[in-house]
Amino acid sequence: MSIKYVPLALFDTNQELQTLYKEALSGESKAIFKRFLKNSLPECSDEILNDFQQALHFLYSYRGSEDTFNAYRREVERFLHWSWFVRQQSITQHKRLD
Repeated sequence: MSIKYVPLALFDTNQELQTLYKEALSGESKAIFKRFLKNSLPECSDEILNDFQQALHFLYSYRGSEDTFNAYRREVERFLHWSWFVRQQSITQHKRLD
């Protein structure tokens, strides 16, 4: 019997994301992401860290519009969770048909 993992929210509010992004730019981004993700994922591989970093960059670019940010955050989180928990692969491994 396999253990079911319930995905948790990856990204918080627009303001919290901006703080996380600025911390990540300051240096030790892997350590920051691991600390941030430790309660959200069963394990934190380099591929997952890269996926998270790419999603963070994408969402940060939409920080000016709260409604757009919230819509994109919801869809990005769904895509990441589907990729990690259902397909069990990094987003960089997906093909168009996925």
